Amino acid sequence: NLIIDDRYIRCAPNDKCMDRIMISGLDKELPETEILDVLRSATSRRVLDFFFLRGDAVVNPPCSVIEEALLKEILPSMPKRNPHISSCRVQVFPPKPKDYLMSALIHFDGRLHLEAAKALENIDGKVLPGCLSWQKIKSQQLFHSTLIFSSPVYHVIKEQLEKVLASFKNLEGISLLCSFSFVDACNSSIDAFSKR
Repeated sequence: NLIIDDRYIRCAPNDKCMDRIMISGLDKELPETEILDVLRSATSRRVLDFFFLRGDAVVNPPCSVIEEALLKEILPSMPKRNPHISSCRVQVFPPKPKDYLMSALIHFDGRLHLEAAKALENIDGKVLPGCLSWQKIKSQQLFHSTLIFSSPVYHVIKEQLEKVLASFKNLEGISLLCSFSFVDACNSSIDAFSKR
């Protein structure tokens, strides 16, 4: 018997997963934040994730059109540089037949972490031209860094490096995945991924 935006909504257990519920009767223009606020106040259980299937999406717009539209939204946040140097690259993946989301990968110049974070923050929640009002961009920031140095250097800095990496693990909202590999007898490599 929940009411959201002056409408009764129906909740039922999900047939496929015991820890999920299906909700129907929502207005498709309703913002996710409003729905989540009501759901969180109605239960003592923690709501881990929420997806709102609002209806039929724009029928398979060409990936190149979406890539161009994303670039138009991102480029104003990027510094004006040499036109021959690309500050970012966008790759949109075609959806599979039953996908309800379209995915894109945006690569930024490694020197532009701050600008990249601001650009992603600016496009989050926006609607691209040609899309429906509820087809909003949801961005996830993922930073990938690689350090390569000789094995003797690694053994000298190993403790300090581990302390620095451990300090990232204590930051709220960031998960860090590190992998160490010995490329050859002379070089070590560390890949670090941080996800906000």
